[in-house]
Amino acid sequence: MKLSFIIPTYNAIETIEQTLDSIYATSLAEQDFEVIVVDDCSKDDTCTMVEQYAKRHSNLWLLRQPQNHRQGAARNRGVEGAQGEYGTFADADDIILDGVVAALQIAEHGKVDLVYCSCYHEKTPTEVVLKEIDLQGNTIMSGIDFCEKYQHEGVFWYPWGILYRREWLVSLHYPFIEDRQHEDRDWLAYVMSHAGTVANSKQPVYRYV
Repeated sequence: MKLSFIIPTYNAIETIEQTLDSIYATSLAEQDFEVIVVDDCSKDDTCTMVEQYAKRHSNLWLLRQPQNHRQGAARNRGVEGAQGEYGTFADADDIILDGVVAALQIAEHGKVDLVYCSCYHEKTPTEVVLKEIDLQGNTIMSGIDFCEKYQHEGVFWYPWGILYRREWLVSLHYPFIEDRQHEDRDWLAYVMSHAGTVANSKQPVYRYV
């Protein structure tokens, strides 16, 4: 298994199908990836929709949280259950782009701990900006050097749009803080700074809606 997509959800019935469709529309072969949806006690029909979707895709798993502990807890459980060599996070209202294929190739080729990828930010349906950094495609940096150089360019904003080597990530023993909003920036700063190797992928992998 090459890649695990981890998607925390809560009352996402209106958007998650579009997110799932975008993953399965990439050119990744289904035997090379898995999708783990972790539901944080949705009160709508999110789980029913995901279960129906899973009937068409044997690599899609639905995990249900017994209690609501926000997206940090859902991501933690997804990481625990993942089987891919690399993992990446997605929110249940965003879009995965085919650039994830190039990012995975970079990750596998260099066996790096982390691949930071270009992403689109959709401020409005007609105002979309490309978020990228100036790191050359073949350059590999240490996590400390990466953080020092790019800390003022918003690289600690969100955990999605990044590929993480799962074995290394688990070895950090640094889970997301649970029961808290904006739990991801502190987590990402710690994870990035502890990466032995960081690479960059210029092809956009993600569209933040």
